[in-house]
Amino acid sequence: MGRCQMEALKLEAGKVLFDVDRCIGCGPCVSTCPTDSLTLVRKPQSEQPETPKDIIDASIRLGKARGKITTPGLMKMVVKSSVDRIATKVNLFSLGPQS
Repeated sequence: MGRCQMEALKLEAGKVLFDVDRCIGCGPCVSTCPTDSLTLVRKPQSEQPETPKDIIDASIRLGKARGKITTPGLMKMVVKSSVDRIATKVNLFSLGPQS
């Protein structure tokens, strides 16, 4: 029970209780269970969350989920990023070859 960082396992009245809503499936409880009573079961594909393609995608999803990023705000960031990339390329070309 002490292995669970999410506090999904608790001891109450001499019994171990499992809170499925707190479990993230990380596995230390399974690998250290002294009675081999615990197992991990993969969710059906339809219930598995989509894995972000990279850290940017993960950050955007987290921001949206927390209400910190809106669609218009995200569109502004994408446009600004594109403009910044173009400006950087233009500046590099205008500097010419470096000696």
